Amino acid sequence: MKNPAEEKALPKPAAVARDYSIMFVGALIYALSMVMFLRPAQVPVGGLTGIAMISNHFWGWPLGIQTIILNIPLFLWSLKELGRGFVIRSGGAMLMTSLLMDFMAPFVPAFEGDKLLSAIFGGVTHGVGMGIIFSRGGTTGGTDIISKIVNIRTGKSIGNLMLIMNGVIICAASFAYADAPKGASVSEVLNATLEVVLYAIVMQALASYSIDTMLNGMDSGNAAFIVTDKPEEIAQAVFSHLGRGVTAMNAEGMFSKTPRTTLLCAIRSHEVHALKNVVTQADPNAFMILTNAREVVGRGFSLPGSKNSKQSGKK
Repeated sequence: MKNPAEEKALPKPAAVARDYSIMFVGALIYALSMVMFLRPAQVPVGGLTGIAMISNHFWGWPLGIQTIILNIPLFLWSLKELGRGFVIRSGGAMLMTSLLMDFMAPFVPAFEGDKLLSAIFGGVTHGVGMGIIFSRGGTTGGTDIISKIVNIRTGKSIGNLMLIMNGVIICAASFAYADAPKGASVSEVLNATLEVVLYAIVMQALASYSIDTMLNGMDSGNAAFIVTDKPEEIAQAVFSHLGRGVTAMNAEGMFSKTPRTTLLCAIRSHEVHALKNVVTQADPNAFMILTNAREVVGRGFSLPGSKNSKQSGKK
């Protein structure tokens, strides 16, 4: 994660350039996982990339170009729902991952060893690449966008929505990849399909773990304590850009005896980078403490006795 002091020292164009440079590294690792491990071993992934893998398997259509085409209507939809900033950053990440997959395909040797090894190393590299992209505020598009918009409109859990959509795509790809002999019985086809599904589960579990590790626990919460002289500006900026509520507490500097305001904000780990930028822009002199929260219960996170609540809410 970036140091707020470093963020202040960088002019905004330089900070943006650094973010995109880091996202490019993540996109490179993501593309490598697809080209070297997952596609050659026919281990299905979720999202629109998973759909593109199916048509690539049957007709040989370029994986990256298909992913871009499938994402276009979703990004147009998200322009209205999620804002231009999200579209620009996530669109840039999606273009980098998609174009790199097609560019690297002729040059990167496919791993032709054990399929389980492909699922393991493909899952780890896939998750590391996505974790790097997420850490800079980007996404790879696809089901991420659909889940985020549906969550905002209905309050349904993002995790559950992604699990359902990606599960359907992985099951469809598993039928396509099932290596059953010609004229095989229904039982043989189902066994072959189940084998592919199990490899996909291994890959997805490792990818999820890698993402969580990269982001210091993406599904866990973080508590931010912000000491500032501009509480209104920061609170409005946090709500506008992150959709997170802020609680104000009166404080006093024990040395200066100057009254100040401490803001408390609960966020997801992948939102830390965005929060740093928002706070720095609203008050460059703000003092911020970030700490991990083992569990956050309440609106915008998990609710007692319920699956989840709306992703955002004003306190």
